Amino acid sequence: MKSAVWFWMGVSATVILVGGGVAVLPITALLKGLMVVLGLISLGTLYFLWQQTEQKAHHLQELRKQIQALNEQAFAKYENIVRISQLFATATDEAQILNSALELMLEVSNAKAASFTLIDELGATLNTRVKGELPPGVTKEWLEYLSSPSIRKKCPNCHRTQLMADQCPLLYGSDDQLPVYCVPIQRLSQELGVFHLFFPREAALEREQEYLLRLISDQTALALDGARLRSREAHVHLQLESIKQHLDVGFFVDELLRGLARGLGIQIAIVSVWDSHLKKPIKEFIFGTLSEAHKAIFYSFISRKNLTKLEKIRSPIDLEFEASKASVALVTIPIPIDRRDLRGVLQIVLPSTQELTLKQEEMLKAIITQISFLLQNANLLAEVEIKAILQERIRLAREIHDGLAQTLGFLKLKISQLRAYLEQGEIERADQTTQLLHEAISDAYIEARHAIDQLRISIYDAPLAELLQETLDEFRETSGIPCECEVDPPDLRLPVEINAQLVRIIQESLSNVRKHAHAHRVQVHTAVKGEWLILEVRDDGVGFRPEEVRPHSQYGLRGMQERAELIGAELQIISQPNQGATVQIRLPLSQLERSWQT
Repeated sequence: MKSAVWFWMGVSATVILVGGGVAVLPITALLKGLMVVLGLISLGTLYFLWQQTEQKAHHLQELRKQIQALNEQAFAKYENIVRISQLFATATDEAQILNSALELMLEVSNAKAASFTLIDELGATLNTRVKGELPPGVTKEWLEYLSSPSIRKKCPNCHRTQLMADQCPLLYGSDDQLPVYCVPIQRLSQELGVFHLFFPREAALEREQEYLLRLISDQTALALDGARLRSREAHVHLQLESIKQHLDVGFFVDELLRGLARGLGIQIAIVSVWDSHLKKPIKEFIFGTLSEAHKAIFYSFISRKNLTKLEKIRSPIDLEFEASKASVALVTIPIPIDRRDLRGVLQIVLPSTQELTLKQEEMLKAIITQISFLLQNANLLAEVEIKAILQERIRLAREIHDGLAQTLGFLKLKISQLRAYLEQGEIERADQTTQLLHEAISDAYIEARHAIDQLRISIYDAPLAELLQETLDEFRETSGIPCECEVDPPDLRLPVEINAQLVRIIQESLSNVRKHAHAHRVQVHTAVKGEWLILEVRDDGVGFRPEEVRPHSQYGLRGMQERAELIGAELQIISQPNQGATVQIRLPLSQLERSWQT
């Protein structure tokens, strides 16, 4: 407005000046005409400058609006990021994490329905959570079955993750097709699950929506991984503590305390084990009569400082015994334990005037060393036992995943189809499905029996040939595949821990033969060659290329490799298509000698 006023004021002034000048000047008509032209040119220049100024002002105003809009978008994006992060930060378990993720995805994408199918460490699909209304014909059973990695490999759209497909070729037929957006999530190459978003027809995702969906999927992966780690850590901790409680360390510590009391002539001694917080003892071993009040007095002299420096402290205290009070000396001695999270303390009560002789000091040090050895071994034994338990559970998980879980998933899907066939009156297809169900249930029974038979085989101190024959007899009974066993020398004996690992490796090898090899014969040979004990499991099946083993099958091979490494052996798998397979275990004889010595 101001620029327009100034422009017309300039035009008026120019007209007055030029017109007046031309009228009064004593010049020719030609010169007057030239002056009029110059005045008009000036007017045109002023008009052009005014237009440029107006355009720049308008452009500047538009830029201000765009910057304000970008600021608002950035602030809204920031608010969404903060809100998403806060929601996942407050979620503590898988249920809260997945419910939050599905609600957020529906909110930011305007999808009609969202689902998430969980995948375990072995690649098996677990339960499916759904928010919203699934399209007709899409059930949780279908989503669980089709979300498995092996099935999704067959889908051309699933190779282009995080892109909206016009339809899912696995989920839909020709009718009721809705756009679907598939988002598999993984953490450190471990697939955790798959999101499916179902959109109205003609829907399209904006760039901002795609960014927020990727953010939600990444946050979900991090949160799920953290929840699984916390759950696994808590479970292992509880099992470890349970095993420690069943280890009979207390008997030996009590015996040491009795010997110490006899040697020093004392009436009260207590060994306590603490964690790093020093709030309450984890374990207590007491010789003599000691009340809770006395223990509280004793424990008040335990400090982080003297435990760290392993300092012995002598403190004068007054104790009441049956209405009498006695002045005594409390000696607090840290027990060295090679664990940062554990502290051990021995406390004894001496008469206030008694000093320990040199021989008593030496005996005290020797008993402290033995108690330290016992406490440390108790933790080591518990850790070894929990490791063995976890390894066996992993083996069972692989066995169930490769057999029972897949069979039950197939049964679940077929039962859903059978229900649909019966509702539609398709009796012939229902009868075919019933036959398939019968065959699948028979397979599941064989899988369950095989798993039970493997657990039934106990590992004991016996010749290796006897253990191998028992394993092969069980395999022959469940699979119907003929087996041969040859051990040279026939009376070869191995340490029990080596027997255990070798038998488990052979069981895993035979399980793979039964499931995948289509073999007609299995041979197990064991012989000593040079400095090596060599054990081989051979089959005449279809064979395979080791580098082409599917990820979910690699768990079994990895478990065999880990068992071999535990006993210092080398494991090699030799196979080619149509040439059978050989699992070879090479154990150094020097490792056998060390195992016998320990």
